Amino acid sequence: MGAPRPGGFRVALAGCGYWGSKHVRVLNTVDGVEELVLVDSREDRLRSLARSYKVARYYPALGPALEHVEAVVVATPPSTHVPLALAAMRAGKHVLVEKPLAPTSAGARALVTAAAEAGVVLMVGHTFEYNPAVRKLAELVRASELGDLIVAPLIQRMMEISMCECTHACDQVGQRTREGMRQQKYKQAADQHRGQAQSQQHAVQAAEDLCLFIVGAQHGQPHRYRLWR
Repeated sequence: MGAPRPGGFRVALAGCGYWGSKHVRVLNTVDGVEELVLVDSREDRLRSLARSYKVARYYPALGPALEHVEAVVVATPPSTHVPLALAAMRAGKHVLVEKPLAPTSAGARALVTAAAEAGVVLMVGHTFEYNPAVRKLAELVRASELGDLIVAPLIQRMMEISMCECTHACDQVGQRTREGMRQQKYKQAADQHRGQAQSQQHAVQAAEDLCLFIVGAQHGQPHRYRLWR
């Protein structure tokens, strides 16, 4: 198992694209990180980040980097998460995988099993799970200090359909919110709410993969929500 050195962990970052570059910035500020090793198939990305941040070394593939680190961050396309994380854990390295952990439940189970067998830590990069503000909000919710919370029933197939269909579904949020409120005896609030939605091309140019929908009150500020596919 990859034990930290006296000065901290040596960490390899696999994937230096848009999201991987954020990890480079943050890892350079973490006291428990002694060295940072970059891994990416594109040398231009590696050279660019190496010029901007303190980097020990960089490689075009993960294999050669493993002997130099105790932990690995996987920030590559989802289709590569399972093989890269498996290779790292089988080499005794702790692994943090960006969302999603794996493209399939079978892949996710394989990673969990591999982590247990290797005796290493496997984590998923949930951005706000350890955010103090989010934890405080959860505390307020549990203490019922925010009053009555209203949950609008959304279509369960939301993440299984195309974003165009998703947008159409979100256009119904206002109506469904009112229905949900009426079922919970919030008729006055229900009558004041409205909803609208729009979709955008964000990460994938060939398809709409982001949906923004707004549920607002006639005499109050709108509430904006984003759905990612």
